[in-house]
Amino acid sequence: MAIANKTRKSYPTRSYLATGGLSPKHLKFCEGVATGQTVAEAFFNAGFKLTPFVNPEKVYQSPNVRAQIDRLRRIAEVKTAMTREELAAFLAAVIRTPIGDLDPTSILCAEFSVDTIRDKKTDEEIVKRTRVKGIPKLDAAKQLIQMQGWAEPSQLVVDSGPNMLAQLEERAKHLVSSLNRAGCVDV
Repeated sequence: MAIANKTRKSYPTRSYLATGGLSPKHLKFCEGVATGQTVAEAFFNAGFKLTPFVNPEKVYQSPNVRAQIDRLRRIAEVKTAMTREELAAFLAAVIRTPIGDLDPTSILCAEFSVDTIRDKKTDEEIVKRTRVKGIPKLDAAKQLIQMQGWAEPSQLVVDSGPNMLAQLEERAKHLVSSLNRAGCVDV
């Protein structure tokens, strides 16, 4: 009498179920796409191998993968959201901070590079040039001005009532007489 081999069905762990049934490779793929990598880059960076049955587009088209990518993008949006006051303070910091005060770790630093040369005699590296590029101050100023409404024209307040026409006629006479004195208008 032969005893049949019974295989025990294993059930996924809670963490596997919490990720929407996605494997670690799929999760890494989703993180890559959500952070701006192309589908092909994320596919190979996650450790997938290209086969006739598995390709970048097929992984990307999975509903669970798309849902995880959307979830990661929403989380990133919430984390990077700024209030109006925070944005105004950031733009003011961009405008006020001198370029000499920026270092590579500053959030106001857009680009930082150091060019070095090697001294042939002592075999030491000598800093030839340091380049620091900050966030453009003019663009920050334009955005702050627009956001605060400082560029909007001031409003003219006009009294409405029975004396309005008389006041406007008086102002027009005064303006015409001023222009006549200046020699600009001959009325």
